[in-house]
Amino acid sequence: MVGRAAGALAAAGLTAAAPAAGAARGAADRPAVSPFTLPGALLGVTATSGRNAWAVGFDGGGLETGDPTQPLIARWNGTGWHRVKAPRARDGEGVLAGVAAASASNAWAVGWDGDLPLILHWNGRAWLRAQVPRLEGDRLYGVSARGAWAVGAAANDRTAVILHRDGTTWREVSAPLDPGGVSLSNLAVISARVAWAIGGGGVTDLLRWNGSAWRDFTTPVSPYGSGTLDGSAVVSARDIWAVGNYAWSAGIAPWIVRWNGRAWKQVRYPCAGSYTWLDDVSAASASSAIAVGTLSGAGAGKSLIMRWNGTAWTKIPSQNLPGTELYSVAFGTPRSAWAVGYSGSQESVPRTVILHWNGTAWS
Repeated sequence: MVGRAAGALAAAGLTAAAPAAGAARGAADRPAVSPFTLPGALLGVTATSGRNAWAVGFDGGGLETGDPTQPLIARWNGTGWHRVKAPRARDGEGVLAGVAAASASNAWAVGWDGDLPLILHWNGRAWLRAQVPRLEGDRLYGVSARGAWAVGAAANDRTAVILHRDGTTWREVSAPLDPGGVSLSNLAVISARVAWAIGGGGVTDLLRWNGSAWRDFTTPVSPYGSGTLDGSAVVSARDIWAVGNYAWSAGIAPWIVRWNGRAWKQVRYPCAGSYTWLDDVSAASASSAIAVGTLSGAGAGKSLIMRWNGTAWTKIPSQNLPGTELYSVAFGTPRSAWAVGYSGSQESVPRTVILHWNGTAWS
């Protein structure tokens, strides 16, 4: 999920996939990580097992340099990360912001190609363009393989973009109007009748799907008023995480909330810095979750990783990597997770970053 990217970076992230039931443990949980560093940035990651993961983003220049960019897709096969061919952008600005996989042969990636939204599908052999309603100026930031939903921001700034795949066709679904502006960055899909869409642009957006329509839901309020929720992770219908940030007098602070089946409640976390945000979260179980983001501001920032142990969130100080921002995280198995982002600056040419957690340590 690259939620914050919808504003500061104009890209988003993902939704982190929970590990597949019965995922194998053993050597696949502790792979020897191979380097994967290219000009560009990775904005979304998903995994279905210890041997299958996808990361997406863009290559080329920084998004703020005006240089052409192309969709970037990489795959983990259990031993190494390898670039996979993606359809080229037609208008010189191709970005993939979110990715979700249902299996090794079924995955979706979303973003934009110039002024049009972009959806790609992996059929087990190749990534192919999907037909998308022509919504000029709209961008897609998040996608869910379960239920086939995609969300983003509309060009008119008053309604969110929500697309649903009905059979073989992606169709636009009505979203509530919001005079304050709506930008959705992530999805938490429980079933055909229950789903959440989160986002914000200074004003928290939280929508709930009831099986027939999307409705505004009472949003949690940050300690200083409105905030932005960027990433989410589903443990169960009664246990969902959402992370983001809110503005306060001293800067920007991370924000963590949790759905208990009745209401969204704020969860305490360690103080991370005066200018800090969280972009994504993934959960392996009710007692194991990881959230990622950036500490101490864009440009001169450091990567931020927090871990939930069932009782409290703790910061992983060894992964405060200078000049690195993390945008997405995903468990492949209970003892294997990936975090992706970039190092460098969006004003220059960034470099892709992939980190791996083997159940004990990050590398």
